[in-house]
Amino acid sequence: MDNSEAHDLVRRAQGNMTASLIAFVVVMSCICLTIVSLRFYVRIQVIRNLGNDDWAVAATMLMLLGSVIGVAIAIAFGLGRHVVDVSDSHLSVLLTLMWFSGLGYHLTIIILKCAFILQYRRAFPLPAFQRICDIFLGFIACWFVAFFIAPIVICLPVRSQWDPNIIGQDYCSSRWKVWLAHGIIHVITDVVIFAMPLPLIKTLPLTKPQKITLTAVFCLGFITCIISAIRISTVHRGLFDADASWVMTRTVYWSVGEITCAMLCLCIPVLRPLLGGRANLRRWRSGAQVEVVETRGHAHFTLDSTQTWTAPAPSNRTASRGSVRSSRDIEMRENTQDRRHEAAKRTSDPPTTGTESSGAGSTWKSDDSHQRADGSWL
Repeated sequence: MDNSEAHDLVRRAQGNMTASLIAFVVVMSCICLTIVSLRFYVRIQVIRNLGNDDWAVAATMLMLLGSVIGVAIAIAFGLGRHVVDVSDSHLSVLLTLMWFSGLGYHLTIIILKCAFILQYRRAFPLPAFQRICDIFLGFIACWFVAFFIAPIVICLPVRSQWDPNIIGQDYCSSRWKVWLAHGIIHVITDVVIFAMPLPLIKTLPLTKPQKITLTAVFCLGFITCIISAIRISTVHRGLFDADASWVMTRTVYWSVGEITCAMLCLCIPVLRPLLGGRANLRRWRSGAQVEVVETRGHAHFTLDSTQTWTAPAPSNRTASRGSVRSSRDIEMRENTQDRRHEAAKRTSDPPTTGTESSGAGSTWKSDDSHQRADGSWL
């Protein structure tokens, strides 16, 4: 082996990121799959109540697994290697795969954002807040349509966006402006989504340490915003750098890392029932149901999978209780009876309430003495 061949082998060994890319994508995918599996275990086996947010999480997980397959195929066609080590035919296929993966990434983050909003609607039954969530969902839908179409029509013929042998129209250079606008809106919406629940966490029926923990989980989401901002710069290099097969690898790193971080923020608050061991699981699985219905006034107190809390009002009322099947239910019943006796002694005093929001035919209040019967933070 002469010196030139040895030098070429050294260059190829140093200029190959395929092994590290495969390891990173597999590890991140396993983390996401584990956290999502635990989420569905809690929702199905413990809480026994699946919601639209759970199905959105499942769809995101399927998209992520699909992207893993796409990355594996892209690696076979040269992703992670310098362009000089990739044949022209393989490079053409690689550029095609990466262009379509950009659309897949856009769809994945749209579903992920919808999952966050749907989970907020489930956790915070405030009419005003839910209207804000509905408006935000509408905006995300419009954003999805706009930026799904824009990358397709910005450079015609479409094939010219990944085939260097086809000359596109003059305004093909505007592709970067489209992706830059997409990235900016993406970061802004992430910041808004992660900031939305922070003022409302204090209204949840949790202890102070639990509220601090939940706030920290949501603040972890701002790391996702930083990753999104960094990813924008890698997209610019991927569009214009001649060594595309090498540069695009960094975009894949940041994209997968961003989705993994967001999935952790989305699923961790649901996993609280798993923290207390088997005894805690049996208690949550017992499915506590306690309901206090007032004959006068609007306040009502319900413990079920949908969760509504109110402070007891000092008016004549009748109480009906469902099945009490755990120590938590007994404790809640005793607390309710104590509050009834206290309310009877101060019938002339105005009622005191926790955080309250009134909508059309609904009242939502929270008290730190109440705990969610499903055991999750959200």
